[in-house]
Amino acid sequence: MTRFAMVLALSATLVGCKSNDEYSVGNQPVQNPQTASAPKLADVRYASFGEPMKMSDETPLPVDQVLGNIDQYSGKYVRVTGNVTAVCEKKGCWLKMDDATGKELFVKFTCPISGRLVPLEAMGKTVIAEGTLKVKEISEAEARHMAEDAGRPQAEIEKIVGPRKQISLMAPSAKVAGL
Repeated sequence: MTRFAMVLALSATLVGCKSNDEYSVGNQPVQNPQTASAPKLADVRYASFGEPMKMSDETPLPVDQVLGNIDQYSGKYVRVTGNVTAVCEKKGCWLKMDDATGKELFVKFTCPISGRLVPLEAMGKTVIAEGTLKVKEISEAEARHMAEDAGRPQAEIEKIVGPRKQISLMAPSAKVAGL
């Protein structure tokens, strides 16, 4: 959904005016953009994708912490944050985050989708995703398929030989900053 479409959708759902400075969307107050002050660093806007988040009041774990303590988090439903390093070019049905050492967390969206889920513009942006952390082995064919979907060069795809270990977050939902 484009920023313009999101603004239109938000405008269409405004339900009355509490004052000149505050509107409400459902039961959530929203400042009037004409009178709102400059945004603060903590006031980053996130675009939501997939299902509503279950852990909305939980502080997300940094991807470095999760990847550094796989045994502690494996099999658990967690909320993770990091920077998007790759997005599925075909449907936006997965994204990747990595830590400072280059270890990757593969975020696979489990919600049924039609069309694109996460936009390519999410690359390089901060993401918060939640789901169940799994460590599994993927086949050579699946690893090559994902590299193709990521738009990797054919020479890089051909270097993928044998099964690979994959650390995955099976996520029904994500929020991307600045979209």
